[in-house]
Amino acid sequence: MGLAWAAGLIGLALLIATGTGAGAMLARPVYDQPFPFELVVPDGYEGELVVELCEGRPADPLPAVLEVPDDGIVQLGPVYAFDPYTSQVVVRRRSGAPAEGLQTGWQTTGGCGYLVFVVADTEPWRLPMGLRDPVDLVADARARGISYAEAARLDGDPMTQELAAVDWTSLHDAYGPATDAPTHLRALLEGDASAQRAAVSYLDGALLHQGTPFTATPEAARFVGRHLADPRVAPVRGELVGFLAGVVEAGGALTDEELAAMALPDLDERLATLEDPYEDVAVADALYARSVGGCREVGEVLVGTPPDHAALVAALWRVAGEEAPEPEGAR
Repeated sequence: MGLAWAAGLIGLALLIATGTGAGAMLARPVYDQPFPFELVVPDGYEGELVVELCEGRPADPLPAVLEVPDDGIVQLGPVYAFDPYTSQVVVRRRSGAPAEGLQTGWQTTGGCGYLVFVVADTEPWRLPMGLRDPVDLVADARARGISYAEAARLDGDPMTQELAAVDWTSLHDAYGPATDAPTHLRALLEGDASAQRAAVSYLDGALLHQGTPFTATPEAARFVGRHLADPRVAPVRGELVGFLAGVVEAGGALTDEELAAMALPDLDERLATLEDPYEDVAVADALYARSVGGCREVGEVLVGTPPDHAALVAALWRVAGEEAPEPEGAR
């Protein structure tokens, strides 16, 4: 990542939703045409988009309204001048619905400038952002026939790819769709101490609420198990071992017969028709059975079938590459 791009990440984090804010006070005119300008984004488009601005003649100022195509790559050129550091941008959907956006980067290369934004209906900062330079992501998106948002989401960051492989919106935690799970799981490895503690709290409070698993629990546990030996999780490794132990034990909450009796062969079809799946008792039971079955599978892969809790905890510490610490007061 170049210095110009890194500087853009620091200097261009301007929240854009309604067209008001601190950025508007800094706006300067470009040929009689001041910022703000407006981005009109396709309905349903989520993630990063890029505006490619190429230098040219004074007769070609930056348009006031930029229509974003379906691939999220706006090509403008030649444009004589623009000021990326003071732009305040309004974002809306083609249907007229409001959206929110964050300006996340700016880079010049080959006589062109690249303004990068991430947009969503709400909280765009939660979405994954590309790591490579925007010119590379533009080329990648075009070569693969995908949107800029998808190219950024599947950028060379293994963590992003790993988390994006799971459709978290279709899974549930204790409070609804598990859309917060990727943010917290990433924070276990990349967050500061406060973010790590919040992530552990999410695991214990939302994914294993009072010992009860949910459909997102097995996927989160698989992620934690894969990274349990990572040095970055060392400050919270003991808590993660405790979480995984709870997940494995939750896998024994139902017998094979109970799992079979509660399962629904058409569960996914029913879920597609229900706004709140937990209002249907049979569906709720089937979701619980799926959650328990998933936890059982996680345990079998991670540690097999330890005979008791102490053996389970010791086995999980070995997954982390360590021996279980002695209980306090044991010496």
